[in-house]
Amino acid sequence: MHDWWIYLTVSAFGKVIYDVEPRILYRQHFSNIIGVETNFIRKWSGRIKRFIKRGKKLSISQQVNEFQKIYGMILPKDKEKILNKFINSRKTLIPRIFYAFNREVFRQSLVDDIILRILIIFNRL
Repeated sequence: MHDWWIYLTVSAFGKVIYDVEPRILYRQHFSNIIGVETNFIRKWSGRIKRFIKRGKKLSISQQVNEFQKIYGMILPKDKEKILNKFINSRKTLIPRIFYAFNREVFRQSLVDDIILRILIIFNRL
């Protein structure tokens, strides 16, 4: 997804600043594949369906590998270390478990954070 790619690039070469005040309007189209769902049941059933449909495709890992190919040579050393830690942790189960519980890795909500850690352990990113 383009949002993820932009976030990855800004995180690597700039600074991410959380602004509590919205600066742009979010447009949701009827035909959007992914978007904000306000109904709890539809939100979670959609997430589960996307997870099952995705199967063994590792979209985030593919993006990280591509990112390393494009920017790896010019990354700041601290960002290169973080990127390599993610790539190297995917090889076997034990490194994935350690990586999953690394505090550098997180999502903003508790539920999304737990899901992320499970996905890391089961090598589904």
